[in-house]
Amino acid sequence: MRWRLGPVFIYECLANSRRWQTYALRSAGVAALLFAMGTIAWSRTTATMGSSARAYANLGEAYFCAMIGVALKLVMLAAPAATAGAICLDRARGTLAHMLMTDLSDTEIVLGKLGARLLPVLGLVACSWPAMAISSLLGGIDPIALTLAFAIIVAVAVFGCTLALVLSVWARKTHEVIVATYTVFIGGLLLWPIWRGMATAGLFGPPPPQTLLANPFYVAFAPYTVPGKLDGWHYLAFFAVTLGASALLAALAVWRTRPVARRGSVEKGRGPRLGVIGRLVRRLPGPSLDRNPVLWREWHRSRPSSLMMVILAMLMGTTAFLCIVGAITIWRNGMDMGPGASAWETAGVYSYLLHALFGLLLLSAIAPTSMAEERQRGSLDVLAATPLSTRAIVIGKWLGTFRLAVLLSFAPGLFALAMATDRSATPSTFFGRMPFPGYNWIVSRGARTYGVIVVVATILAHGALFTSVGLALAVWIKRQSRAIGISVALFVLVTVAWPIVVAIVSGPLVSGQPIALLSPLISLFQFVIFLGARRYLFDVDLLWWGTLWAVEIFTLALGLLWLTIHTFDGCFDRVSDRSRQMPIGAVVVVTLAVMIGAGALSGAILWIEGVPPRELDLATAAGALFYALVITIGLVLVAMIAITSISASREDGRRPG
Repeated sequence: MRWRLGPVFIYECLANSRRWQTYALRSAGVAALLFAMGTIAWSRTTATMGSSARAYANLGEAYFCAMIGVALKLVMLAAPAATAGAICLDRARGTLAHMLMTDLSDTEIVLGKLGARLLPVLGLVACSWPAMAISSLLGGIDPIALTLAFAIIVAVAVFGCTLALVLSVWARKTHEVIVATYTVFIGGLLLWPIWRGMATAGLFGPPPPQTLLANPFYVAFAPYTVPGKLDGWHYLAFFAVTLGASALLAALAVWRTRPVARRGSVEKGRGPRLGVIGRLVRRLPGPSLDRNPVLWREWHRSRPSSLMMVILAMLMGTTAFLCIVGAITIWRNGMDMGPGASAWETAGVYSYLLHALFGLLLLSAIAPTSMAEERQRGSLDVLAATPLSTRAIVIGKWLGTFRLAVLLSFAPGLFALAMATDRSATPSTFFGRMPFPGYNWIVSRGARTYGVIVVVATILAHGALFTSVGLALAVWIKRQSRAIGISVALFVLVTVAWPIVVAIVSGPLVSGQPIALLSPLISLFQFVIFLGARRYLFDVDLLWWGTLWAVEIFTLALGLLWLTIHTFDGCFDRVSDRSRQMPIGAVVVVTLAVMIGAGALSGAILWIEGVPPRELDLATAAGALFYALVITIGLVLVAMIAITSISASREDGRRPG
């Protein structure tokens, strides 16, 4: 057996070096680091303008936390996406069988692919080193801590790429590998918090300190957040486990690639089998074949594999079950968010958040596959050659994916309904008695019921947005792994990065809460306090802003769907089925206009119904509504003028001179 990278590594490296996307990814990574530095510098004007050495040291420490955090997030997103299709795509195309018939050893094939896919990720890490090194001149950055942090990033990159490569040996679809790898990463990040929450509820004992080492952010930031807590043995244990697991996974991939590929060829010759779950799904009511054949096909085609069934059972099934049990417990025993809360109630709160966030993450990874997989197999060309209209094709694909968001909203909506309709007299001791009387107003039953509607609307709106984003990326980007990676990256930006940026820029998160509610994480968490504590606290305008963002996000999702329909024919060289098609610029203008009008109208209706935001009187609300409607009408007119002018110029060009 030849233990070397071999010609596969050289071929993959040459192919990657000729793709402009590789350099665009590096540029985007550096831009993200510079944006993080700029945000920190803008929020600390006193530190940047002062001449104190201590002020500059604090600024350098903030740069360290921001840049290491951004680099870790980028690596955890890019590593699985870079390696997810290394084996499964070649097996689906048939090129893996051709390579296995040559004199190349299994080691050369597997390690060659792993090394070639790992190099761009390591290049992304290397691009951030100069910026961090220059920032160390400000002071406040320990060179040893900086070196350890970058070593942790490299170790996480190697582990992520290797884990995705091993999973791609057995998986048949790229998004399954990406979802499984992200599940492992999220499990490591949330291992200690979930264990601690369950221990507080009395379900388990306290988590051992070693569970904190599963979180690479904790290990990288430990010299500043908990100085002296970790010593050299802890870092050695982290690197030994991470790199040792990577080596074992690589050896496992080398060992099982050829047998799995051989077995897959035999199973493919026998034809696919419909399992028990598939037969049960066929008996459930579904869409009509005559109304929309694409939706009917998506409804019956997209059946999860064994790997996805395990992931869904571990994540979504467990959290949905805990949400239902928590809701029943609240209806029976009452709601108490204080120390007296029961174990099932605490588990329900955690599951309420995790179910929605995990579900939206899975949806952002699955959404591009409905179009990208058929594009790679060539079946999309057959679909585009049918007499079906472009609108029927795109909307059928969109509805086939959005139905997952509808299923996703059931368990969190049920738990929110239990918190809102609990009739027990159990007082909430979560916040106690606030010193300000205005912050102790009891939330009415009608406001709590409306809050449940906003919770469900928030999940559905973000589900529609990530469905539209994934579908649009699958149409505009040819490579499936890249479309999935960008879709998941946008989810992380909206859900995690956005509230962090708002908190840095606006100070405490409470002052920037209306803007931070754009994130589903912050919005759903605030509604737990609103419905559970049943006191307004600092959330007087929570219902107003929650409704406004849900309307705006859903409108943006419909606008992206409309834009995808208008760009579908051009991306696939399909003859348009409409004689006059709206220009792309006009689609963008109309979408922005509808967002302005819908937001203003919904905000005004809520204000009239007695749900105003802070410091907004009747005159201000009327003026804002009138101004927004004028802008909306003006933008629509601009779009209509653009359409008519373009149509007229086309007709003049067709006339004989």
